[in-house]
Amino acid sequence: TVNGTLQLDSGANPPGGNPFVYNAGSALVFNQSASLTLSNTTCWPSGANAPPNVALQGGGSVVFPAPTDRTITGTLTLANGILDLAGGTLSLGSASTVAGGNAASYVRGVIGRAVGASASTLLADFPIGDAVGWAPLELSFPSIGTGGTLTVSTSAGDHTAIATSGIDAAHSVNRTWSVTNSGV
Repeated sequence: TVNGTLQLDSGANPPGGNPFVYNAGSALVFNQSASLTLSNTTCWPSGANAPPNVALQGGGSVVFPAPTDRTITGTLTLANGILDLAGGTLSLGSASTVAGGNAASYVRGVIGRAVGASASTLLADFPIGDAVGWAPLELSFPSIGTGGTLTVSTSAGDHTAIATSGIDAAHSVNRTWSVTNSGV
């Protein structure tokens, strides 16, 4: 059981065996300078036992070798390092916050973000990217009548219908974002 912070430094290998159980307020911190492949999910289990807070700060990527879905209900801190879910989805709870995010630290994969009903303006950050690089998206809503989930992914290259869009392909961003609305 993790009651505080579990930090994986350079050279550390996540232990095998039974998955850890993270209590409220606890954190999983990746502080390694080299890439770390999580071939077992002992240190980052899914479901109710998952760490509420996760930080990448050492510069090394955290890589799941197969599509993996994970949830963060607290804070995702992206200081230095890429979280690669191999095409899986990182789900952020409605109370989740994102700190940081830059060309050296983002989520490679899909981000699903729960959003609650709100009478005030909501900014939803999606610190995503792909193998080409960081391509963040921020969505702003003046208010939200019904909560739900927004799911975002990105890929390099022009949209398949760029030729008929009226946009000059020579002056486009050469990137597409996919936003899926479920209930918002």
